[in-house]
Parts: sequence; C-alpha cells; structure tokens
Amino acid sequence: MFDAQGRYVIQNYQGKPPFSSFLPGIAGPLGVPVWCYYNNRGQGVCSFGVNDKDHAIMEFSPARQAYRDVARTGFRTFCKVNGTYRELFTQNRDMHIGMSELEITCEQNGLRASAVYFGVPGERTAALARVLTVVNTGAEPVALELLDGMPELVPYGVSHENLKEMNNLAQAWMRVEDAEKGTACFRVRASMEDTAQVTAVEGCNFCLAWDEAGKLLRPIVQPELVFGADTSLAAAEGFAAAPLAELRAAPQQAENRFPCCFLPKEAVLGPGEELRIYSLYGQAEDKGRVAALAGRITDGRWFEEKRRQAAALVDGLCAPVSCRTADPVFDAYCRQTYLDNALRGGLARLF
Repeated sequence: MFDAQGRYVIQNYQGKPPFSSFLPGIAGPLGVPVWCYYNNRGQGVCSFGVNDKDHAIMEFSPARQAYRDVARTGFRTFCKVNGTYRELFTQNRDMHIGMSELEITCEQNGLRASAVYFGVPGERTAALARVLTVVNTGAEPVALELLDGMPELVPYGVSHENLKEMNNLAQAWMRVEDAEKGTACFRVRASMEDTAQVTAVEGCNFCLAWDEAGKLLRPIVQPELVFGADTSLAAAEGFAAAPLAELRAAPQQAENRFPCCFLPKEAVLGPGEELRIYSLYGQAEDKGRVAALAGRITDGRWFEEKRRQAAALVDGLCAPVSCRTADPVFDAYCRQTYLDNALRGGLARLF
C-alpha cells in the first residue's frame, strides 16, 4: 500500500512482526550525514548518531533489544488535553516509509499527530530533523500542554564502551550547557579516557527546536522534572502531577546525571487548528557552530527546504534505474534496491 507521496504504508505497525531499517546516510557533497536506525515499535527511531557507535546521540542497541526498548527510550510525546494526561503515538498508528524519510501518524482522543524524520543535507553540523504536528480533530477547543523529545540524550564524549560497561559512573562527567538559551549542548566536562593527561572536549551533541511561529524553545533536560520518581521511564509522572508552566520555571540540575531533552509547548487549539515543533538533534565541532546554525533558522520553511533537498538527493542517485511499468511495487523495488546497494558498495558505473 502506498500513500499519495509514493511512500510505503504499514497500518497498525505495532501489531506487525518486528523489522528494522535505516534512513539513508546521504547529506550531499558538502554535508555531514547522520546514521539513523528505526523499527516498527514505539515512535520508530531507536538510535542515531554521527560517524560510529562512539558518537551516538541516541544510544545504539542491537535489533532484539531495540524492539523491546524503543517505546520507552526512543522519542516520546506526552500531553495534557484539558488537564488530562496521556501519551501520544500509543494506538491507531501508521508508518509511512519513504526513500529519504520516515513518518509515523496516529489518531487518538480527538487529536491527530504525526512525526516526520529526515536527515539534513548540505550542513557542516550533522543533524536529524523531526517535525511534530498535532491537530485538534474534535468539535470543541482544547487546552493542550505538550512535551516532546528524548528520555535520554547521550552527551558528546561518551563512548559506546562507556555506555555499556560504566553507564552509571559516566554520569559524573555529563553536563548540559545553554539549555536556558534554547541552544542546548550536551557533552562531558573533559576526556574520559583512563590516562594521565586530561584533555578538553570541544565537540557537543545539541538540540535546537522552534514552534510554528519561529520561537526558539528551551528544553527540559532534568529527567526528574518529567518522570518524577519513575526511573523505569514508563510514565511522565512529574509532568502529570504539575502544570507545564511550573516545570518550565523550575531550576534544572544539568550536571552529573544522564540528561533528557523534552521540548515544552502550550496552546489552545480550536477545531481543525494545529501546532508544530520543528526540532534538530545533531552533533557539532563546538558550541559556536550550534549558535551559528540556530541564527540561520528562522521558521519551518528551513525544515521544509531541507526535507525537499533530502528527497531530491535520493531521487538523483536513483534516476539511472527509474522505470514505469504496470506494477508500481516493482518500480519502487528497483529504486530502493539500487539505493541500498549504492549505500553499501558505492555507485555502479552504468554504460
């Protein structure tokens, strides 16, 4: 089954046998790509990062573990509708798989929500884009409080070995900087290697996000504010128990703990009205590049253009095998197979 954009659709994907896949790591000749894995559980994306497992932004896990954990440690969307707490993307979910993007959709309790993921081409700072849209499908206005993001974001400088073998101790190095400015940078204080010489860490993982009006959002990075005492991350007990405005105003402990990254948004939506959160999760050489990137993005049009560029890159790569037959599934199969083989072994020379 294909949608109007030619993407393959899996209805009620949570109820289907598990599978895993990845977004194409293509960012163009001047861009730095991200690697991003997803599966048909939770909100799809289960791990991503830059270069290798030692530069993860969402911790890498093998498929069997990712199937189990992604609904808890992957992207989450908590909301209150007229004061009633719930979590979105937990029922009536469909998955739309494009060659350059992934979108998940759901309808529940008078709301329609979608989240689109795609890599950002042409940028020195590698990033995964996520665009969340929530629409009021009911007949009455609703007061909406929203938290969208990651329960755990790996700070720059924490290796795959650190995450697997000394996860708790590694927290002593972790810190979040500039979250109050809306340009949150996640990194360790200094190098973590067991050597006599300690070096400074300049690189950082970051989160930048805007609402539909182009306002830069300030993330909540202290997990206890969101989850309260629930260390299992099963429910956002802290958010459920307190108004979002109170959580946003609370002082945050941004050091010596594994940080989360949740983007807050409040709105009153009339029938048919929507809100959006445009977010970037990426890795940069230093904080200056994060601030420079934030200064160049003013609204959602930047995201729309990057999404178009990502699709155009893939279309251009697959143009040599484009065909139109009586079977659109075969046509799509040819293009996808060519793309997969190009990613693994390079472009074939066609005569």
